[in-house]
Amino acid sequence: MAEEEEAETQEASGGGRGKQILIMGAVVVLALVIGAAGAWWFLGGNTADSGQASESGGASDPSEQSQEMGKLYKLDEFVVNLARSSRTRYLKTTIQLELEDKSLVKTIEKRKPQIRDALIILLSNQSVDGLEQMEGKYELKRQVVARLNSLLGDGSVRNVYFTEFVIQ
Repeated sequence: MAEEEEAETQEASGGGRGKQILIMGAVVVLALVIGAAGAWWFLGGNTADSGQASESGGASDPSEQSQEMGKLYKLDEFVVNLARSSRTRYLKTTIQLELEDKSLVKTIEKRKPQIRDALIILLSNQSVDGLEQMEGKYELKRQVVARLNSLLGDGSVRNVYFTEFVIQ
């Protein structure tokens, strides 16, 4: 008789474990859904912030662009010391330019030393704190577009893409 009661107790607690696992699974799924919704909203899902990027120089989130892709031009790798750090920190990045017109490639080749100089100065003036945040990277993209368009002519560079971005 004691054995039967013990067996019933184990079955009851085993059924309770199944319910606990089911409830824990539901809680995890709910947490993931809430986290995903929060990330979507925080990282640009709200329309008030998305218009700001396209108004300030053309370097906006690539997912927001609906026009056809322009000619891409890959610049050589950049390795620079970052500014305003308590210890020496480096940025290693590779940038691709989206050009308005493929005829700009010849102009870029001729002015490559000026372009590299302008970008080295711009990149080395960045802080680690600013670049660790997504908004800082988008701001840097806008600055690169503005700097290059000041050299090559307004509207020449539509966007820039960081194809490598390492801070050490």
